[in-house]
Amino acid sequence: MTFKIELPGTFEESLQESLKEMYRASLEQARRDYAMNQEILTIQQAMKFLNCSRNTLMKYVNEYGLKVSKIENKMYVRKKDIYQFLKENELNQGGI
Repeated sequence: MTFKIELPGTFEESLQESLKEMYRASLEQARRDYAMNQEILTIQQAMKFLNCSRNTLMKYVNEYGLKVSKIENKMYVRKKDIYQFLKENELNQGGI
């Protein structure tokens, strides 16, 4: 005995689009995860890591001393320097 189900063609198209979107989202998440696991970040990656704008990141560099390296007009930030910067700028919980 064979059991067969026929589905409308629009269902197959919809299913293919859903799978493509899931694949795209998974790849993007993998790229983000990989970038966040690196020890040296580009400015764009550092912005994502800190969840801030370029202007805010540059303020951290210029006014608050976050260390960056500049090589051939590209800037890089070590993740350990970001952690150190955050530690140095912690607020006392009782003072907020």
